[in-house]
Amino acid sequence: MDILSDTRTPDRLYIVGAWTLAHEMLDGATVPQTAGDRLCSQHFKAWPLDTVIAELTQGRSFRQVMGYESGETRRAERDARYNAALHTGEYPLREWDGGWDLVRIQAFLRETFGVEWIKSACTYCPFALANKVGRGQAVARFVDEPDAGVLALVMEFVATALNPTQGLIKGQRLLSLLQASVRTAAVLAAFEQLLTIMPWAVYDLRRTLSPRSDGKINHARSVRILDVGPPEQMRARLDQRAHRARVPVTIGDPAFPQDTHPRAWLRRRDPHSLTHGMPTAERFLVLAPATARSKTGQAFPSAWAAASQWHLAV
Repeated sequence: MDILSDTRTPDRLYIVGAWTLAHEMLDGATVPQTAGDRLCSQHFKAWPLDTVIAELTQGRSFRQVMGYESGETRRAERDARYNAALHTGEYPLREWDGGWDLVRIQAFLRETFGVEWIKSACTYCPFALANKVGRGQAVARFVDEPDAGVLALVMEFVATALNPTQGLIKGQRLLSLLQASVRTAAVLAAFEQLLTIMPWAVYDLRRTLSPRSDGKINHARSVRILDVGPPEQMRARLDQRAHRARVPVTIGDPAFPQDTHPRAWLRRRDPHSLTHGMPTAERFLVLAPATARSKTGQAFPSAWAAASQWHLAV
């Protein structure tokens, strides 16, 4: 972790560090999640804060002031469960004058600083896109900051190539939202232009789904880059590899009407395996910008072997 400044009187705000959440998302070909362990918060909020706090306090007790407003009762209650002998959470916005809600907070910031203060600094947060109001604010932000919109679009584009379920909006793609919105021509044009100049890759994607005793499913995957080059050349390479494997290149996924990625399926998951408590797996070649890197999860080799053994037995 890089410490960019160590002072009690800071006078500079560092917007981008050496390694950001965007780097991690593009590197892993994924997007922030609204369910599960929320690794984006763990890696880029909890861990840096806990590390710095431990360095500063050196085992002494401390108070941690959190900015939860009056409408965030569940978040404050969940945070308070982590109180311990050396750590006490405090929530002044919930205590001042009976509690400040988001409207009052934003009005105060507007009157004090003369700006509309955006709640989330993350321009690709799925929570900000979870409702109509949030989506409207996000679109307006992308109109004002096209680069932020392009980053979110590229992130989603790569993630959905490797996993069609990885859109930033539940049941919809951010791309389709912007295409249906007004005043978004600039951000869409910048996105399309970037896709033409980025290096692309043919990815070999393998994924396993292993049912657990509690009814949930463990997912593991392996990503391997086979070729890298201009998009037209990579499309030709995908066609060549599909021809050698004697499989067609199909466009999109029927389960996701907005999906337009070309894939060559080498193995499809068996929908009946999971219902019978057995593992299954899938494999395909796909074309996408070369932002991700080859990576195999620790649990993948054994999970793939188990799914393949069951597949052969059937």
